[in-house]
Amino acid sequence: MASTALKAPATLDEFLAWGEQQPERYDRAGNASMYPELFVRGGPREGKRTRIEDAMVAVEVLSPRTAKDDLTRKRRAYTALPTMRVVVYASQDEPRLDVVRRRADGGFNDEVVEGLSGVLELPEIGVRLAMIEIYEDTEVARTAAG
Repeated sequence: MASTALKAPATLDEFLAWGEQQPERYDRAGNASMYPELFVRGGPREGKRTRIEDAMVAVEVLSPRTAKDDLTRKRRAYTALPTMRVVVYASQDEPRLDVVRRRADGGFNDEVVEGLSGVLELPEIGVRLAMIEIYEDTEVARTAAG
């Protein structure tokens, strides 16, 4: 009788090839393969890159399923990149961003932006985003607006 179990990609190359065929995005557990919801890098676009080593900003949307990994393993990996300047964690439950920003000495500070009247300042890339725009058309905005 033939097995119907799916065979997981064994190598990073197999995983990346498999991932290109999937309609959803997947992380490879136990490996440095991570994909934030959004990232900004400083170099020119280079086709279908599978590794980003010059990211400056990463944004993760926290969910009950991914929060622990996002705030531990991924945070360590992101802040280990010498080019990383800011990591932003967006809450799905309230208008709140937890921001991890690199200091001049190489360490990181934690900041919080709360409420729909707040503003996310990203001078590292010349961007200023109003929380009301970040959370526009979400249940969070509808609930917070009353």
